[in-house]
Amino acid sequence: MMKLMFKSLVFGAMVCGSGIVADEIHEAVRAGDIGKIQALLAANPEAVNAKAKSGGATPLHVAMLKGNIEVVKALLAAKPEINAIDSGHRETPLYAAAGSGRKEIVELLIGNGADVNAKARDGSTALHTAARKHHKEIVAILLANKADANAVENTGGLTPLHLAASVRPTVFTYQGSLQAAKTEMENSFKEIVDLLLANNADINARSKNGRTPLQLAVDRKCENMAELLRKHGAKE
Repeated sequence: MMKLMFKSLVFGAMVCGSGIVADEIHEAVRAGDIGKIQALLAANPEAVNAKAKSGGATPLHVAMLKGNIEVVKALLAAKPEINAIDSGHRETPLYAAAGSGRKEIVELLIGNGADVNAKARDGSTALHTAARKHHKEIVAILLANKADANAVENTGGLTPLHLAASVRPTVFTYQGSLQAAKTEMENSFKEIVDLLLANNADINARSKNGRTPLQLAVDRKCENMAELLRKHGAKE
């Protein structure tokens, strides 16, 4: 009886991800040690969803952040909870991958059933973060997989188009004038704007304070972006 109770307690700790196994699998993922990952999962399949004590990240979150695609594949083979959220920003692995520009991992996650419209703590989606960080190829992948081009985040009521139109000079490392930096950024975002509009993004959507993507572009003195939006039918 005592042996049975001991085994039950150990198994319970392993399943809930609060014991040594949880620490071990996260460390193995960080180290890219696929052999150890597979051994840990063979001994305890539930460890694939173990959450870190700090931040609540799963092994899949950690693998995405490290960018090791082979580790991601090894974890996906164990059928993890693909839409698990961490306890900090409440992001899914797909959201984090989209924001980090990890195209191949984004494709893998979507191919394994990741929800492209899952929302983070602030209500933003993977499309918001990909558009804001000018990851054009990821924007295209998300839209091709039915990402909502008109999703609205909670803080300012912004859509992905608002973010793509409101160019931020701090996004780029640049040399030369501020105007040259703005022009460079506008060119980077134009294709993203075209992609969003081709997928039925509302060009005249209003934020919580009533601003449209065109008004934000004008506010930021992004003349080329404003002209592009006007050509697509944006209203003043």
